[in-house]
Amino acid sequence: MTFNPNQIMNYQSIYTKSPGEQITTTTLQVVSGSEITYQPAIHSNFVVYELSFTQDYYDDGTCRANYYLESGSLGGSFSEVEGCLNNFGFNDAVAKDIKNLMFIVPSWEGTKSLRLSTDCYDSDRQVRLHRTAFWEGSSNTTKVNSVSLEVFSIRNQ
Repeated sequence: MTFNPNQIMNYQSIYTKSPGEQITTTTLQVVSGSEITYQPAIHSNFVVYELSFTQDYYDDGTCRANYYLESGSLGGSFSEVEGCLNNFGFNDAVAKDIKNLMFIVPSWEGTKSLRLSTDCYDSDRQVRLHRTAFWEGSSNTTKVNSVSLEVFSIRNQ
């Protein structure tokens, strides 16, 4: 979908500088820095949810992770947004990725909470979020990376 920058409404962003390392498990967990309470602009058609974070292998060169966009009413429970799923995997690799996920969903009336959740295929296929490891000459070093979340409404005329 393409849209004109003049069509962007109710732009909100959250920048989480040091979210702390997160390791995926077989139990669903919320990605740090991914949750926002949002009310779309009146007369908008779509809401764009975009999250940028880093992921790295954890303990093994084979990883399988799933990312799910979830929505919920204020103070209520969350459920997966239909069609908003991202699967990620690699075999025998040492991947260090900047993960940039964008979901475009139909607009709604009122306020909702949005967040990204993750899990992994099994305990041998975990992914580390928000911290990447690298070789620094003579030692292995890690770096904590920030999380950037942007949400906005658009009117597709």
